[in-house]
Amino acid sequence: MEINNMKAILIMAIVWNVPARHGDVPSAYPKAKPRKNTTFSAVPQGMPILNEKMEELGASNSKELAIKLKRNLYGLKQAEMLWY
Repeated sequence: MEINNMKAILIMAIVWNVPARHGDVPSAYPKAKPRKNTTFSAVPQGMPILNEKMEELGASNSKELAIKLKRNLYGLKQAEMLWY
C-alpha cells in the first residue's frame, strides 16, 4: 500500500473514531507457495554448474539450462496473485 493511501485511511479512522492498525509481512512473496503452474527461470549469471552435470543433462552451456523455482520471487507476474 502506498504511504499516501495508508495516511488517508489512518486519518479517516481517527475522524470516525474507528480503531485501525497497519501491518506488514516480511518476505511475503517468497513465503507464498506456487499453486498450479510450475515456474522456470534462466540460470543466474555467475551460478557455477559442473561440467559433469551439464553433460549429464545434455547441455553444452548454461544458457541451454533452466532452473525450477520452488518459491516465488519479487517481480514475477504471478507472485502477487499467489500471496493473499
